[in-house]
Amino acid sequence: MVKKYINPLSIFFVWHPLDQWLVEPIFQECFACLRRDVDRPFSRSVNIPVFVRTCEDDDIPGEVVVCSKRAIIFAFIGKNCMSDDRWVEYLQVLAKTEGSDIVPVALDNTAFNFSDGIEQVNFVRTYEFPKVTFKERTCLAIFHEIYRYGLNASRKELDRGKGSALKLFLSHAKDGAQGVAVAIALKELIEKGPMQDFFDATDIAAGYEFEAEILAHIADSTLVAIHSDSYSSRYWCQREILAAKDSERPIIAVDLIGKFEDRRFPLGANLPAIRIPVDAEHQIKEVHLLAILQAALLESIRFFYSRETLSEYRAAGWFPADAFLSARPPEACVLARLAAKSEKEDDGSLDFIYPDPPIYQEEARHFEKFGLKPYTPLTSAMLDLSAKKVGVSISEPSDLELLKLGQTAQHLRLLMQDVARYVLGSGAELIYGGDLRPGGFTEFLFQEGHALQSRLKSLKVHLTNHIAWPIHLADTNDLRDWKAKHRKVATMVEHDIPDDVRDLVASTTQFLKPSDPKNSFVWSRSLTEMRKAMIGGCDFRISAGGRLMGYKGWMPGVLEEVVLAIKMAKPIFLIGGFGGVTRSICRLIEEKLVPEELTFAWQLKNNPGLEDMMTFAASRGIDYEERYQQALKIVMNTELQNGLNQVDNAKLFETPFTDEVIHLILKGLGQF
Repeated sequence: MVKKYINPLSIFFVWHPLDQWLVEPIFQECFACLRRDVDRPFSRSVNIPVFVRTCEDDDIPGEVVVCSKRAIIFAFIGKNCMSDDRWVEYLQVLAKTEGSDIVPVALDNTAFNFSDGIEQVNFVRTYEFPKVTFKERTCLAIFHEIYRYGLNASRKELDRGKGSALKLFLSHAKDGAQGVAVAIALKELIEKGPMQDFFDATDIAAGYEFEAEILAHIADSTLVAIHSDSYSSRYWCQREILAAKDSERPIIAVDLIGKFEDRRFPLGANLPAIRIPVDAEHQIKEVHLLAILQAALLESIRFFYSRETLSEYRAAGWFPADAFLSARPPEACVLARLAAKSEKEDDGSLDFIYPDPPIYQEEARHFEKFGLKPYTPLTSAMLDLSAKKVGVSISEPSDLELLKLGQTAQHLRLLMQDVARYVLGSGAELIYGGDLRPGGFTEFLFQEGHALQSRLKSLKVHLTNHIAWPIHLADTNDLRDWKAKHRKVATMVEHDIPDDVRDLVASTTQFLKPSDPKNSFVWSRSLTEMRKAMIGGCDFRISAGGRLMGYKGWMPGVLEEVVLAIKMAKPIFLIGGFGGVTRSICRLIEEKLVPEELTFAWQLKNNPGLEDMMTFAASRGIDYEERYQQALKIVMNTELQNGLNQVDNAKLFETPFTDEVIHLILKGLGQF
């Protein structure tokens, strides 16, 4: 029976604002590891939802509401928390959050001065970690608690010792000096210090009978393949990797190749790998050993979290109930196992589901020859949008608003990347109106466009970027660089100044700053005309985020684009769980009441210069206040007509989970 999808696990990081300098680097490292590194958007990742709870200086954060099956709350506690009664009370309430486990992280020894139960919980004592490896050890402790509380199905009790430790099987060539050195160093690091609480390492000595000793350990371990020059040529090493894959266990490769390897064992591929330097005396720095342990922990988390999410997706009806689920993309060693399965579809193929991101089509076609249909949860719709044009209105709200939602700018960047990836991957042309900031969303889009052309072996242009006057007149050299570099994948549409404001500028070929009411009015009209043309060329619109303050037009840009899309009868997908103007629009539609931040009075009060610009507009016969009120009525009474029912749209209005957002958008697009 199909059931409602619920995300398996969420992670929350909580800290006092005065501890920002210490905790922020830890959070950033954990976010990049647990979600996806926003600077490496094509990487395969864990992708667990991660949220924050912190605040401005003189305040306390909002409560934690668990929307997933379970949550783990990491509360960073020190003197700044313990000297503030409000924070002490907040943390005591937080510890009782339904559906969650709290893991207190002690920044100093004052963190234990509670009297309401938290002091009985096992603390991560970061102040005891050496400064030189502080970040590495803190992240390791956090990742272990995620494995221990959230993903270690074999645990017997929630202790900090061997009962909850991640079991590692160290696979190495016994005659490879570098591999032996790394295995010994790892075991010593684990067994002679606090790492023994996190890991239990097994290193089978030469001469043991394979079935009696090795299989028993590998069947419930994460295998660390320490890959020296001779590793792939050794029978026992090959058997250990094969045993781990047959038992469906996590595996990482530690690359120690020094000179040459004549043949890499084929079944040792399709794995995450980490390169570790080893000097001539076979000495390994502790920081590199910790990197191996972190890689092993993260791959174990990714592996088991992927299996849980895939099971949830299947139960929610995202793909066939008899589909084969795998925590890794398809590979040769699974073909024999799958060939024995008797239940296949009418066309003789078997659905093979693996975690996102999808492999390239050339690799997928190889497995289709053997009767597999490999795809990911978010490509399961298998849409052909090659004749469609999808416009996106996605921009960052203020940092303060994101903070209140427990998010950062990185959350929206990841959403942007995924929306673009799956729209483009379905063959649609993506329409966007954006600037050309280095490292911005536009740059990512162009990178994705190049990757798509390579994957599809096509020269089709999949991106159109609209640039309003006079924005395209600024930084002319940079714009020429963009055009020259990306002309094969993107069309850049540079809009001219509207006719009704030409008389207000001295030159239409020189950049104009919005420095006074007149110039701001020219900018406003130019943005509106650009948006009309951009939206008129779209078949669908997707909106998320958007600034409520600090925009350059006569109303928030995302709001204007939504209004224009409604007027043009374009189906719209509104992603409200990431804040900003879009969240306010969702409230307006659902509640049929204008949120305070969307009222005309609030907009005038919180956007300096807006009232003066509107006064100038009135002198030109434009009543922006009347237009604004009419726009709100249009939005309030709209029917989105996006292929989703009321329940699905309500979920899209509120979910903070990117995978669910993408699923709902693809579901709606599939109705057209």
